[in-house]
Amino acid sequence: MGNIISVLGCGWLGWPLALEFNRLGYCVRGSTTSIQKIPQLEKDNIDPFLIQCSPNIVGQNLTQFFSCHILFINIPFKRNLEDPQFYYSQIQSLIPWIQKGKINQVIFAGSTSIYPESSGLICEDDPLIPDSDRSQVLWNIEKLLRGNKSFQTTILRLAGLYGPDREIGNFIRDSKKLDGAKPVNLIHRDDCVNIIGEIVKQKMFGEVFNLCSDEHPLRKDIYTQAAIRRAVPLPEFEKSARVNYKIVSNQKIKKRLKYQFHYPDPLAFLLKE
Repeated sequence: MGNIISVLGCGWLGWPLALEFNRLGYCVRGSTTSIQKIPQLEKDNIDPFLIQCSPNIVGQNLTQFFSCHILFINIPFKRNLEDPQFYYSQIQSLIPWIQKGKINQVIFAGSTSIYPESSGLICEDDPLIPDSDRSQVLWNIEKLLRGNKSFQTTILRLAGLYGPDREIGNFIRDSKKLDGAKPVNLIHRDDCVNIIGEIVKQKMFGEVFNLCSDEHPLRKDIYTQAAIRRAVPLPEFEKSARVNYKIVSNQKIKKRLKYQFHYPDPLAFLLKE
């Protein structure tokens, strides 16, 4: 069982991550909510499981799926949830299965949206005061997982993800003016996958890591360039001074893993495309 990783959520991020775990020599089990994805998962040497969390977890062969050494939790925190508490219930429903499977290591894909806009640089060890219902739910989930001593939890606070089939311009909300003076916190999927692979490879478990690029261009600069690249109308920006913002530090991940980003600057990525 020590050579088995289960990826709960083989979607846009989880699927390439499962492939990376395969490359590292692990036997990989992957869950999906779509029966249509089963054949391709099998083709990619990922043992497929059809699993739903609505919010309670249901599916076939759950005991086998949770019989692993490492569990990667990659359930998306959907923005259209009317009640963010639903997400907490989804994660909470996993606990009995984690304990039943005697899983040693849990890795949770969280979000940098847990951080308030403190108008400065934010590090993993900074005191956390949630400023929204969503950030409070994320904070409660982290405490739920890390507070359970029957397994060790690694928390990954992911910045906004971009990459193949998810362009930076997709972050622009239709008919909504943006505060163009705010810096962005983004990370390319390839860097995200590589970093998580390094965490597992180097056994950097039990930590909290920010996963975010080196550079933080202003919204006005990066979203304007994204619109030009996509040949769509330029976004509108509010004419206001920058007041509330956050810059997520990635120094811990670079120092601990000795990691160098392949895509350190999201704006430079757009300009090269």
